[in-house]
Amino acid sequence: MHGRPREALLVAALVAAAAFLATACEPLYILPGGELSGTEHPAPDDWTFAEAEQVVQLEVRPADPYSVNVWGVGVGRHFYLGSSSAPKWTRAMEEDPLVRLRVAGRIYPLSAALVTDTAEIDAVVAAYVAKYDVDPAEEQVAAMFRLSAR
Repeated sequence: MHGRPREALLVAALVAAAAFLATACEPLYILPGGELSGTEHPAPDDWTFAEAEQVVQLEVRPADPYSVNVWGVGVGRHFYLGSSSAPKWTRAMEEDPLVRLRVAGRIYPLSAALVTDTAEIDAVVAAYVAKYDVDPAEEQVAAMFRLSAR
């Protein structure tokens, strides 16, 4: 094989590998994955330990698992995920609130609820600003979700 046929084969292999990673595996950087692997644990009473984790993995759609890497913060008994847009995972949580969250290698079955209380959103944004050292003036929240024990 010389030239173009070899390149076409390489491109086809890369496309197949990317499709496999996107649908059958764990999330990889910005690529989504499928069902998260690991043992489930009861939700903790305090999420303070999660401050050490910059990125966590969220799994939505229990019937057809879809997982992504996201930023999040723990505030007391709840874990929060915010979004400045409306990605697939936020729409999925609005349709089915049952999610699984992996933090520090442990998976927690949780239930998601859209946060509408302004004071609660402000407190969570402050936690994001402190954890991720982002400019609060640039933080636009389109949707904030509270994850709680099922």
